[in-house]
Amino acid sequence: MIKQLGKVLADYTSKTGAFLPHNLDRPLFNNHSGNQFTRQGINHLLRKYANMARPRNPSLIPADTSPHKLRHSTAMALVDKGTELIVVRDLLGHASVQTTEIYAKLSNHRKREAIEGASQQIVDPEEPLWEANASLKEWLMNLGKNRIM
Repeated sequence: MIKQLGKVLADYTSKTGAFLPHNLDRPLFNNHSGNQFTRQGINHLLRKYANMARPRNPSLIPADTSPHKLRHSTAMALVDKGTELIVVRDLLGHASVQTTEIYAKLSNHRKREAIEGASQQIVDPEEPLWEANASLKEWLMNLGKNRIM
C-alpha cells in the first residue's frame, strides 16, 4: 500500500510540477479553486471520504474521525515505534519538545513490554505452579459454570 501511495504522489507531483523551483513555496495540495486548503475544507474532505469508507469497514474508521485525531494517532504511532521526540516535534511543527512530550506517555502495551523485558533480565523464567496442577486447572475451567442461585 505504501508503494502504491508513493506512486500516486510521484505521479501527482510530476503532473503538477510541485517540485519545480518556482513552485516550492506553493502548497502541495490545493482546493477546487486552486487555493490553499482551509481547515474547514480539510475537515469536510476527511469527513466525506471517511463516511464513504466506513460502510466497508466500520471498525477501522470511527464516527468521530478528524484531522486532529489522525495527527494525534500518527504521533503516538511514531513514538510507539521509537521515533525520537525531536523528530516527532519537527514533523508536528511544535515550537518546543515539551509540547510533544504528551505523546511520550507510554501505552499500556509498551509498559507491559518494558516490564516483561526487564523482568526477564532479573528473574529466571519459571513455569507457573498451576500449569502442572490438573485439578486446579479443572476447578478454574468450571468456576463460572456452577453458579449457586
